[in-house]
Amino acid sequence: MALTHLAKPLGTEFVRFGVTGVMAIMLNNAIIIGLTEMLHIHYLWSIITCFIITTAFGFIMNRYWSFGKTGKAQSGEAARYTTLSLTGVGLTLAGSWLLEQMGLPYYIATIGIALLLAPINFILHRGWSFGLSLPQQGQP
Repeated sequence: MALTHLAKPLGTEFVRFGVTGVMAIMLNNAIIIGLTEMLHIHYLWSIITCFIITTAFGFIMNRYWSFGKTGKAQSGEAARYTTLSLTGVGLTLAGSWLLEQMGLPYYIATIGIALLLAPINFILHRGWSFGLSLPQQGQP
């Protein structure tokens, strides 16, 4: 019988989830700058392309590395992951706009929203996107 989840302590999963997020941000910036500045693609197309690539990257990294799932992705995992990612983009846009209207620089607002959403995203992706339950007391 194939394992579907290689158990790790939640703290390890959360750190890996955060590292994946930082790598996705770096990839995000490299893609947008590369497509827009170097290849002269309109920035809106660059953002759309970037979202597709970084969402796929995040899904693969989080599924296999952060959360230790093995085997073939289950039906609906990618759709649920993408739905949460799109929701996160919407919340980031709305929250950043609101905080910027209140006088906070947009780059600080965006970082603040990302830090606020990180634990929520971790819980939702772990439980809803990938269908993992929280470990019982005494388990990793």
